[in-house]
Amino acid sequence: MNTKVATTGTSLGVILRRSRDALWARMEHELKLAGEDINFSQYLVMKNLSQGEAQSTELARIAGINAGAMTRVIDSLVERNLVERKSHPSDRRVWLIDFTKQGEALWSTIDHCGKNVLKAAFRDIPKKEQEQFEQTLLLIIDNLQDIPEGKE
Repeated sequence: MNTKVATTGTSLGVILRRSRDALWARMEHELKLAGEDINFSQYLVMKNLSQGEAQSTELARIAGINAGAMTRVIDSLVERNLVERKSHPSDRRVWLIDFTKQGEALWSTIDHCGKNVLKAAFRDIPKKEQEQFEQTLLLIIDNLQDIPEGKE
């Protein structure tokens, strides 16, 4: 299914949204091929936790979902014994989310799914252009987050 869609006149927002949707769909497809019943939001939580424990608010920001939705994602992973909530050592009001042993084991088997998706996304694009594309997207993010004083 290789459909080329004309983007003349299409806004940046639409292109980015379609790219995100295609990325999510491909990731969920890869996870199903691997025999894993994990959705993209759950995958993003696990990917972030592969770097170490995190607060749910940070996980929600990275996944691009609200705090309530993140609570449901974490609850589903807790129910499957893939992650656990730990109390923060210096703030009892804050919970840290971390892998369980079972979650670590699952991560080691699904990490390749994300790598397969990136490989597919950048197929036929030279490494230098891939790096430039990533830098351009990061610059766009920075530009959009730089709100001038008094314009909020």
